[in-house]
Amino acid sequence: RIDTSVSRILAAKARVGLFRKRTVDLDQLSDTLENPKLSALAQKVADRAITLVRDDGHLFPATNLNAACLVVAAENQFSQRGELLSAELKKTAAALKVYVVDPTMSDKVLGAIADDAAHCSQIYVAAFVTVAAYRGSVALEGGLTPFLNTLVHGSVPVGVISFGNPYLLRYLPDAKTYAATFSTAASSEIALAKAMEGRIAITGKMPVSIPGLVKIGDGIDVPEVVRTASKGSE
Repeated sequence: RIDTSVSRILAAKARVGLFRKRTVDLDQLSDTLENPKLSALAQKVADRAITLVRDDGHLFPATNLNAACLVVAAENQFSQRGELLSAELKKTAAALKVYVVDPTMSDKVLGAIADDAAHCSQIYVAAFVTVAAYRGSVALEGGLTPFLNTLVHGSVPVGVISFGNPYLLRYLPDAKTYAATFSTAASSEIALAKAMEGRIAITGKMPVSIPGLVKIGDGIDVPEVVRTASKGSE
């Protein structure tokens, strides 16, 4: 197995030319990163990565985002994650209510947000969880995990989407709708917005298992919503 793994690594290095050029030209870095073809490829990968593990709440695709709520669970109070997702959704659902929560918020504040969100028709939770050294778990910090469980056990259908680490389901085992993006990149926020609106099909499968909850290969396929053009737009 070790020999096979080493062979794959060496082959990958050969494909990208690391034996010919071992360093990165910093002057060309911005041009490379801003290459439209690479951006399109990254978006395509993010679109295909969206994996719907459960959807007992029938939240994908969304039926009326103008009556729904988006809860962005950030890892810290200075995070800008979730802003692109919110902006994308508001292009077609201006009335979408958005809450941003973080670990520094008190239980009282989180409780007030939970009470207010209970008036929404559906709640979508975008939880940003990354793997970091010495954290000891993939649970959200502070009072966020209890807060999300309060939402999950409420009367409003809740969809939890984990950005980054798919193992968050361990801490929200009763979530009836659960999806994973496997990344916190901007392209993943755009991909989720497209999936929620039915602009792309959901075809992802779990590459890992979550013992007692998810098996490798699990994933619900959801077709793209076909929209017919109105006569006025033809």
